[in-house]
Order: sequence, then structure tokens, then C-alpha cells
Amino acid sequence: MKLTKEELNVLMVALDHMQEYLDDLSLEPMSEIFDLDSKYKAYESLRCKLIGAFSGSAPQLKKNKMRKQEQELLNQIMNRQSSQKVFLNFEYEGAWITDRFLDETGRFEVEPLEYYGETYINALKYKLNTILER
Repeated sequence: MKLTKEELNVLMVALDHMQEYLDDLSLEPMSEIFDLDSKYKAYESLRCKLIGAFSGSAPQLKKNKMRKQEQELLNQIMNRQSSQKVFLNFEYEGAWITDRFLDETGRFEVEPLEYYGETYINALKYKLNTILER
């Protein structure tokens, strides 16, 4: 039986949730009764097998995960501020970015996640933390 890329993607998302669950479980008192070591090993084994099944689609997985993270952060920011527009300023390769939809020269439109990558995600995290600290 061969899985489609969409099915594999769904399984990877489910694995992400399993990792979050195991991480939460490890914080519980008496977590040793859950035999977390074997569950983490099974998680890692399955994750490696699925990534291998994607045969070279690991960059796409990372991109999908970052896209999901971007949406979650934007939603949390918008839910906690009065404006539905997210103003974001951050540094990227020595340039101060004031409009995430433009490149560092301010002349060309870009898709922030694809262009700025992790820097953009970190700026969103910082913005959310700043809002939460108020």
C-alpha cells in the first residue's frame, strides 16, 4: 500500500501533535509510569520512516510547518490587539523592515514567509510576546 503525499502530510501533522502530547505528558507528576522513552523512540522511528517516504519532500514539510506556525501566530496576535492589521518591524540582513510585504529595498513585493523565513517567524513570536507582556 502506497500513501499519497497528502496522506503522508496528514500523518506528519498527527506526529507533531503526538510530540506535543508526549512533551506535555513528560511534565506530569509520576510521568515515569507512562514509559515515555519507548514512546519517544517509536515517535522518532515513525517520523524518520515518514520523512523517508516523502523522498525529498522534507523542505516542503518544513515550509508547511512554518506556514501553519505563521497562521497560528497571526491569529493569536490579531485576537489580542484591537486592530485586524498586524504591524511588524524587524531586522533582516542589516535592513530594518517596516512592511513585511516588501523586500528590504522597499521596492518589490514579497511573500513574507518565503522571503524572510525564520526571521519573519521570530519577529511574529516577538510581537506576540510583547503583546502578552502588557
